[in-house]
Amino acid sequence: MQLESEDEIIEKIKMEVSSDNLENLYLIGGSLRLLGRCFMDYNKSIIKNLHNQVIEPNLFLEFLDQLENLQKFQRFFAQYKVNKYAIIVSKALIKYFKPKNLVISTFGLKEGVRFNILSKEEQRKDIVFERCIDFTKTFANEISVESYKNLFLSLGFDVNEKQIKLFSIALILSQYTRHIDKNHKADWIVSFILTTDIPFDQKQRAALIVAIANSLSSKANIIPKSLRKLLSREEYSFSRIIGSLLKIAVIIDGPLLSKPSFGIKTKGNFLEISTQHVLPKIVFDKVCEQLKNISFMKKQLNSAR
Repeated sequence: MQLESEDEIIEKIKMEVSSDNLENLYLIGGSLRLLGRCFMDYNKSIIKNLHNQVIEPNLFLEFLDQLENLQKFQRFFAQYKVNKYAIIVSKALIKYFKPKNLVISTFGLKEGVRFNILSKEEQRKDIVFERCIDFTKTFANEISVESYKNLFLSLGFDVNEKQIKLFSIALILSQYTRHIDKNHKADWIVSFILTTDIPFDQKQRAALIVAIANSLSSKANIIPKSLRKLLSREEYSFSRIIGSLLKIAVIIDGPLLSKPSFGIKTKGNFLEISTQHVLPKIVFDKVCEQLKNISFMKKQLNSAR
């Protein structure tokens, strides 16, 4: 039996599951993911990859209403061949479950079936981190990630597992630019993170761009403004701290990172660099500038909490 209306679909859903409010409602399958692509394209999203993109449900409902009714939308999206039943199903799901977020699923139905075939060990792996390692496998083993994580933790502020993971990914991907001309590294990494099929969510993409691009460039406009808006004050400050620490590592140890030859000590509200050798003044001044940036961002971070 073909269900033709939202009410019919909602009644069918009621028979199977309760309507407890959801944190996230995932759009899975080609037709629903296509609606997500239409939404992103119409709103000229700077992020081009669909994976894990988060959409506000009310905005998506408004978009679907217009997509059905307005002629200009129909002309705009003629090329997409949108399935009208996908629109009806999406609206019914949103109205019934009332989720806080809509998330465009990284995987389709086939991938879900294949995932269940994998061993428990493979299922437990972090797909985002593993994909980053895969991109950089020619030199990833040269980087002592644990040593840099310990250096990061020595900055003296509370971090969670998600933030440590963000730092580790930023460290690895910053080295993915090692064969790119130094004048184009920052622009290249911005483009790469915006378009790669590594399944970052949109906040991860924005945070990684802020962190890595700031570590590679001193240009104030290197970060698109629309990306900054995706991050809270706390998230933006944290990303800037990662960028400054990566920049210090490159200033002292050169562009090909392996293991930090320096340490950072906290003394009250100040940070102090510790090295085995005396740094040339020009290098020391650059390091001090980044330490000041970290201290300032730490204050911003604490005030945002």
